[in-house]
Amino acid sequence: MSLEDACTTARLLVAPVAHSTFLSFRNKLFLISSAATASRLAPYAPITLIDARGDNSPLKWVHGIADVMFTDETKALVRLFAQDMDETVELKSDYADAPFADWIYGAYHDQWIATEAEIEVVDAAMIEFEFYLPERNAPGKTVSVEWEGGQMPVDLPRGQIVRPPPIRPERGRLRVRISTDASEDHSNSSDLRRLGVIASVLLDETRVSPWLLEGIFPLGAKRRKRIV
Repeated sequence: MSLEDACTTARLLVAPVAHSTFLSFRNKLFLISSAATASRLAPYAPITLIDARGDNSPLKWVHGIADVMFTDETKALVRLFAQDMDETVELKSDYADAPFADWIYGAYHDQWIATEAEIEVVDAAMIEFEFYLPERNAPGKTVSVEWEGGQMPVDLPRGQIVRPPPIRPERGRLRVRISTDASEDHSNSSDLRRLGVIASVLLDETRVSPWLLEGIFPLGAKRRKRIV
């Protein structure tokens, strides 16, 4: 989504290229001061990834700063301040039909997961994974996906996106463990992480990346939200 389109509604705007998060409110853009502040606002506003490259950088459109004053289970009070304003607004959340996911460990900001990773999912009717092994002169891998009451091995060739059958849990809390049979060879790189595969997650038609979950928002939620 472009910056211009995203700013027409009240929402959280995540700009991966700029490593920043913004609150769009009443057609004005407010910089959120930290990842911790952004994570507190995640349940109260829709989340949109924006293209922040080149002239589309949101930094030059920032009107002021957004800071969280208070949150509870139903609302957040947010202070918006700039040279020409100092206003506190209330954001309210509707928690109906709200699956969310949180990487417990093993996920990295660039969508790689370690040789072992675990994700916790709450109230999702469907969980679908996509796995990818970059092309190089090396054999493929087997990924083991395990959860309470189920397990499936997934064979991964190089250079192809593989989508195993979706997991359809009962509503509630479920942990899914992903492990691979070998780490990627980074002997010619300064990257010391024990990387396994590239993974993304689909929860009820809402795609969740490790970067979104771990780097900015601990919880990536699909929620119907209203702002009053």
